[in-house]
Amino acid sequence: MKPQPIVFLVGPFPPPQGGVATINEQIYKACDQKHYRIRRHNTSEHKYKYQIRSVTGALNLFFQIVQLVKFFIRIFRDRPAIIHVAVSSYLGFYKSALFILTGALFKKKIILHLHGGAFARFYSESHPLIQKYIRLVFKKSSQIITLADSWKKIVTQMLPIPPAKVIILHNCYGQEFEQLPAVMEQLEARREADSVIKILYVGALNQKKGVLDLVAICAEIKKEFGQFILYIAGGEKEAGLIDKIHRTARELKVADKIHLSGEISGQKKLDHFLKCHVFILPSYVENFPVAILEAMRAGMPVVATPVGAIPEMIRDEENGFLVQAGDIKQFATKITKLCRDKSLRQSISRKNLNTVLKSYSPEQFKIQLNEIYRQAIDA
Repeated sequence: MKPQPIVFLVGPFPPPQGGVATINEQIYKACDQKHYRIRRHNTSEHKYKYQIRSVTGALNLFFQIVQLVKFFIRIFRDRPAIIHVAVSSYLGFYKSALFILTGALFKKKIILHLHGGAFARFYSESHPLIQKYIRLVFKKSSQIITLADSWKKIVTQMLPIPPAKVIILHNCYGQEFEQLPAVMEQLEARREADSVIKILYVGALNQKKGVLDLVAICAEIKKEFGQFILYIAGGEKEAGLIDKIHRTARELKVADKIHLSGEISGQKKLDHFLKCHVFILPSYVENFPVAILEAMRAGMPVVATPVGAIPEMIRDEENGFLVQAGDIKQFATKITKLCRDKSLRQSISRKNLNTVLKSYSPEQFKIQLNEIYRQAIDA
């Protein structure tokens, strides 16, 4: 019997929770083990193994060397057919590039999976020699995966890359959300019905996600509508940001309107989505955020910024609202409108549930992923 091809999946995995780590975990679970053997190469294992929140300088270089040495050994030992690498921007790109170029040196089939929401800016602001290096990394990859059509256009036009080399693989909502009812009425029956509207943010706690804007938005909402609470769920990615949130909330007199839930996963995550009525994502930089898909699957209206591929997910005034990043008053206006109008919330929520079930389910993700692997091996 012919041995099963081995796939190396290179990138971060939970814990800690994070956008790319979450998607890598979904890829690992979605791989058809009857046809492929998938192996993780976890580039963030030191963060939970040694309880290190952030790594900089010499320590960063040390862990990168350790990861590369392990990677070399595993290539010789396991002889993978495919090396699937998660790629972001700035420092994250340089780290991932080393795995791609090493795999190419061994003449392996490389799948570059582009996640970085700031990639276009990263490339355009880089020195011409760095741009040449970035193009080399993409050239050495057998296939490029982007998360949406808009990102395919950026890659093919900016670098440029032949369109036939680029495949679109949308993110999907987490497998745990399959536990939720697929009928809007059943979702509504499980959602807490009271006079207090619960607003939810789920994501990393850093400035590029617009986390401090959330506090200012609460202050604006309070001027027009007082019966609400905002749940902020996520791990601190910038030192001192949680203290800054608390301090700003006290200054703006909305400390009683904000609840910090910390990092959530599993049932606790489902409980948050089920008890809340409106989802907010005021990010300045995004690619194709899973949190929006999860909100849609939980039957929630979404208010977000038109960055990255979000306009492909949310159509303004149709299945949510799009507001320019940093526009505090417009965010507050749209959320207040949803808070006051239950029928509007339900109408938008129904559209979101139908859309996400039709286009972004884990089963569809699994089928598309395994077809990409099959094509890569057959090429």
